[in-house]
Amino acid sequence: RPTRQMLHDLIIGSICVNKDFKFETVTNNKTKLSIIIIILFILSIIGIYAMKTSFSNMLGIDFSNLNKLNNTLKQNTLASIIGVNIQKKYSNNQTYTNISYTVTYPHIDLNDYNVYSYEIVKVANEIIKNDPNASNYNQINITILQSINLGIFKFNKTQYGYGTIQQWEEGFKHYNLK
Repeated sequence: RPTRQMLHDLIIGSICVNKDFKFETVTNNKTKLSIIIIILFILSIIGIYAMKTSFSNMLGIDFSNLNKLNNTLKQNTLASIIGVNIQKKYSNNQTYTNISYTVTYPHIDLNDYNVYSYEIVKVANEIIKNDPNASNYNQINITILQSINLGIFKFNKTQYGYGTIQQWEEGFKHYNLK
């Protein structure tokens, strides 16, 4: 027996061994792995928060109003925002910011120009009135997407509208909006 450990040695935490006995160091890799996983988890949470904050600050746009804008659109136009894309372009020492909204309607005839052009102008009107960042955009693009899914067949139809705030305001006058 390489150790001569008695009850009193266990109590005080000592150990008696033969002088020829060779100790081997055993490390507990599970503890180290757990600590590394916890540190990586904490760093990823901090990174996600920092990325979200810096992305919003980098674009100079507050995305917290997007839900409110979506609810307003649903109430006033029946449209729902399903996508927002912001592009910043730098040219001639100027920054151009374009925003693209993709909206979907439950029922709209996208084959009738008068119907979808009026709906696009209505959506633009609501966005410009209710988005506090609207004045920062050089161009506002709106895409109406209609998707019909029949199980084995899916059909998508889109219509587009785009322009500066001044161009959209001309459309508001044409349709007696605002």
